[in-house]
Amino acid sequence: MVHALVQLCTTQSCVSNMCTWGLGTTWVLAAYIHQSHPDLGRGSLLLQALEMFTSMRMFDEAKQWAEEAARSSGAAKGSGATGGAGSAAAVAELIGRQAEWSEETANYEAAAEMYIKAKKHDRAIALLVKHGWWDRLLTLMRSLDKVSDVKPITAAVAAFTRAGKYDAAKEVLLKLGDISGLLQLNVEEQRWDDAFLLLAANGQLKDQVY
Repeated sequence: MVHALVQLCTTQSCVSNMCTWGLGTTWVLAAYIHQSHPDLGRGSLLLQALEMFTSMRMFDEAKQWAEEAARSSGAAKGSGATGGAGSAAAVAELIGRQAEWSEETANYEAAAEMYIKAKKHDRAIALLVKHGWWDRLLTLMRSLDKVSDVKPITAAVAAFTRAGKYDAAKEVLLKLGDISGLLQLNVEEQRWDDAFLLLAANGQLKDQVY
């Protein structure tokens, strides 16, 4: 019965069911499933249950449940349980969905923060750039890994350059160790003193200047 209720709540009709049942009934149902059936925190049923909570915009409850499932899986690791990684991925996916919902409802600051937590850096950067939150974008760049996060870092450099944020673009290029890119930036900004200083130490890049 509980599995059937979970499947019902993960269908397209979930939101309309909420309106029919009333929010109180929906909360009771969710709490009953959450407290009485910890087995739903495993495997595909975890994903179905998370679908139910997110369909009802019960993001905090869904996140708490997924985290508890991850902890339970970790505790049972010695007995052969393998659900920890899946639960962690479910938490990240949940945060991403909450970010999308926040963006849809014009709560852009919260959306950007949640995209960062979900490691959806491209979505976060798009929002930060759109709203001109340059300090936050630079803070994000400082937290990323210059090896594994090259793509979002490069996108941020382009955004800083277009916006005329020279100091931020320079800092991020130095983080990447991209001397060629920094020289090009100095040339485009006509910062000739900086360009020639770089060129003096990196003569192989002279074609970028002359």
